[in-house]
Amino acid sequence: MSQAVSQTPLKDQIKHALDEILTLITGAEILIGFQYSAIFNKRFESLPLPAQYLQLVGLVLLLITLILIMSPVPFHMIVERGQDTRHFCFYVRRIMLAALVCFAFGLGIDVYIVVQSIGGNLLGLLAGGAAGAVALLFWNGIEFARRQVDGRAQMKQSNPINNSETVQDTKLADKVDHVLTEARVVLPGAQALLGFQFIAVLAEGFDTLSSTSKYLHLFALALIALSTVLLMTPAAYHRIVEEGEDTEHFHQLASKFVLAAMATLALGIIVNFYVVVEKVTASIPLALSSAAIMLILFYGFWFGYTLVCRQRQQ
Repeated sequence: MSQAVSQTPLKDQIKHALDEILTLITGAEILIGFQYSAIFNKRFESLPLPAQYLQLVGLVLLLITLILIMSPVPFHMIVERGQDTRHFCFYVRRIMLAALVCFAFGLGIDVYIVVQSIGGNLLGLLAGGAAGAVALLFWNGIEFARRQVDGRAQMKQSNPINNSETVQDTKLADKVDHVLTEARVVLPGAQALLGFQFIAVLAEGFDTLSSTSKYLHLFALALIALSTVLLMTPAAYHRIVEEGEDTEHFHQLASKFVLAAMATLALGIIVNFYVVVEKVTASIPLALSSAAIMLILFYGFWFGYTLVCRQRQQ
């Protein structure tokens, strides 16, 4: 049986958790970019109507994946106030489990869309189902089985984590390192979506949008560009103003920039989601309601839930 007591310092566990989130966000952003780009592609309109709606379902699943994967960033800043806690490590583990399930289903849908356009519906179903099943096996199945075999799951149940267990004297250098890593967690998603925003304008499908949708697309582009600028500001500020020195002022300022960037990024994604849904369904009420639900999911999970958790701690 594996040794149950952790020998890894808590600050290293936090760093590993953030690095693992960064790994996951890189894969998710690529598939989200594919989903958005495909809808503006000329061949998308030749797909059967069920396949077009399935593409929307895949986009929703991947956006939920994005919400989950990025949620530890505001949770660490708002709930834990940048401190290293075992509760945060536990939160990241649960979030990763849920995010990978959504990611696997989204991946399966993407594979189905691509394969069925070449080899037909049956081959697409087989390929998409196989892709999703393999992803679930390697991302969740193997890990769950291993925890059962070495007894770690039973150990956790008998020794629940104390949510109030916190390292109150987290070193300033570690807090600055964490906030810079958290900025890198969010930045790839913003950059990928910004690239999509520029490319979509040159796609043939963009010309079929209404004038309102075109200007909304430009508004979303501006929001995501602003988010990218905000995310890159802490690095420039740290090097130019602080000359590389770690200060509490910089930690607080960088945290505010990252949270502001996430709020701006979410709004840009939601506006663009409206444009995509309106294009596929040709229904403004459906697009508005879908965007409203996505707004609740993004802001509710990133900021509403974290603020409630913070109030409970107080």
